Amino acid sequence: MSVRAIAFHNLKKRKFFLQMEQNKKVFKALSSDITLKKSSHIELYKSYHSKFPKNAHLTRSSNKCLFTGRSKGNLSLFKMSRLQLKVFANNGVLPGLKKSSW
Repeated sequence: MSVRAIAFHNLKKRKFFLQMEQNKKVFKALSSDITLKKSSHIELYKSYHSKFPKNAHLTRSSNKCLFTGRSKGNLSLFKMSRLQLKVFANNGVLPGLKKSSW
């Protein structure tokens, strides 16, 4: 798989998680409701695990650089690796960032 495909696949997982997040919160709120019977808790648990696929969980997505697909040395604020951040900052693409020395 190419680097672009890996980065796109990761973004796709994150978007899918955001779509499913509201439904997951509803299921969790219902399952933690103490007024329901035990049998309904079991039914909710079974339907929760059958309804939501594996990619509906945030832990399935990894923190990768959007440009290079690098998995290490990422800055989560910019969603890019430290190497790409340096390149963009030196070229002046990112406003407000400049090279510092002391």
